[in-house]
Amino acid sequence: MNRTWFSNKFIVLLLLYWLVALPGCDSKGGMAVETDDPNPEAGSYEVPEGSNDGLRVGHAADVGMNVDPLVQMIENLEDGTYTNMHSVLIAKNNQLVFERYLAGQPIYGGYTYWRRTVPHNLHSVTKSFTSALIGIAIQEGHLSLDDRVIDFFPEYTDVQPENGREDITIRHALTMSTGLRWDESTYSYDDPRNDHAMMYA
Repeated sequence: MNRTWFSNKFIVLLLLYWLVALPGCDSKGGMAVETDDPNPEAGSYEVPEGSNDGLRVGHAADVGMNVDPLVQMIENLEDGTYTNMHSVLIAKNNQLVFERYLAGQPIYGGYTYWRRTVPHNLHSVTKSFTSALIGIAIQEGHLSLDDRVIDFFPEYTDVQPENGREDITIRHALTMSTGLRWDESTYSYDDPRNDHAMMYA
């Protein structure tokens, strides 16, 4: 097993997380607040604005999509038919053809218009990417599901004798069966005793 390969990839992923997630946090761990509506006129479709991110933009009709359902979706998003939506992006044929941001409440309170320049907490969305990368690493022979997590972090050998943590495997982590305590429901999110809040302490 090439642990150096995996460690390097893991470090890169961590760096990407810090670059994406932290710039939008204030001193209390909340997300940056935007008060101006970034969207085009209500009930209308517009081609997404291009940027230098390497993703091409185009008109939905040019990739075989009917614009009418998109306009209907915009109206439903804005009139509250669909609730708790922060953004909707649609890409087809390697082109971004729909991009819409909505107003909402970040987890730590306040009110913001989400937009591409406002970092958004990813939470469990990251699991999809992590599991896909683990699958690729397994397919290429770099690790197996039964490898112990601690073996990838020899600098933390001091935790090995503690409550069986040394036996936690990649499989346990992917299936959320590590047995580690996690409590974000007993206390509110603005309470420092909340495990989720502790991540931002």
